[in-house]
Amino acid sequence: MSTLRTAAFAGLFLLGGCSSNRFLDHYSGERHGEIPYATVTGSAPPNARVIGSSEFTAPGGISDGEALDAARTVGADYVAWGGDFDGTSRGIAHRPVTVPVYGSSFYYGRGCGRRGYGYGTSFGYATVYEPYEYAVDYYRYRATFYRSWSFDPYRPTSP
Repeated sequence: MSTLRTAAFAGLFLLGGCSSNRFLDHYSGERHGEIPYATVTGSAPPNARVIGSSEFTAPGGISDGEALDAARTVGADYVAWGGDFDGTSRGIAHRPVTVPVYGSSFYYGRGCGRRGYGYGTSFGYATVYEPYEYAVDYYRYRATFYRSWSFDPYRPTSP
């Protein structure tokens, strides 16, 4: 079953496309110029302010790299993110399977003034669609993006 779960996840991942960043697709907040680095943090960093957030549901498999890329792109030098299990989607799908096909026949008949009988065999391939079960675990992801006062030109004189 775990192989089927992996195959289903891989199929969804490929269908969903891997060129977009889901944190950016669902980002809401300020956008500053891109910065060269960002750090994952577990809580609000000192001397920084919240500039935006992102929230979405997706299959498992999101890494720090995707959150960090989003943070750098919006100009946040810190990002706190995590995911909570949101449920499992189960279903039945069909995959094509090529199978060998054998045939044999016996015939006896009259036709065109002839009588006869014979035996014949044939061999070939056919495609059938085999059902399989799949399960995909979904997670609710949340991220908060922070910008340090050192990057912020509008920082207050006393944070």
